[in-house]
Amino acid sequence: MSKGLYEWMQAAFDMGVLYKNGAVTVCDFNYKAQRRMDALNMLMTKVTFPTLDGSSSQGGYFDIEMQPEQCRWIKEGGQTIVGELGEKQKAWHTANWRLDMAGLPCARVAKIEGLSWECKTKPDEIGDAIEYTNHPVATTVSDFSLEISLADLEPWAAKAKAWFVDGQCLEGDEMTATVTLLAPDRSTSLG
Repeated sequence: MSKGLYEWMQAAFDMGVLYKNGAVTVCDFNYKAQRRMDALNMLMTKVTFPTLDGSSSQGGYFDIEMQPEQCRWIKEGGQTIVGELGEKQKAWHTANWRLDMAGLPCARVAKIEGLSWECKTKPDEIGDAIEYTNHPVATTVSDFSLEISLADLEPWAAKAKAWFVDGQCLEGDEMTATVTLLAPDRSTSLG
């Protein structure tokens, strides 16, 4: 993942509204540009993380959705489009990850279900502007669901009892979880 995309995602998660512009160029079979769609003032509206499964051999991919304020189609002049190659991306598989969670045993966590972050937007339609602007209004995050080993049940059950039954569910009782994505050697962090 590029640094720019990572910073855009981080700003979206922190509700630091960050608008970006982008374009898609349509070419013929000889890589000659025919038309271009400019997407202006895009907000990141959804990021879906894949299911992390220790027994999987699948490659890992993020799904990202954006909402532009305006899209414009432009006729191109037939120039040759040659892609710019960046640095080689590190390979990542959905089995290569590590979970740390507030002192609970996590070495035998087998699976973390996919997470989804979503930001609803609303157009600002006040005034006589022809092109309205989009603004974020609410965010939602899917539930955090994981599969643990029966060998580690006791500390997890004790923490769940304290939270759900004993009422230790104030802000100071919340736990922080960190999921680290790992390289194929399963020790080098990709972050």
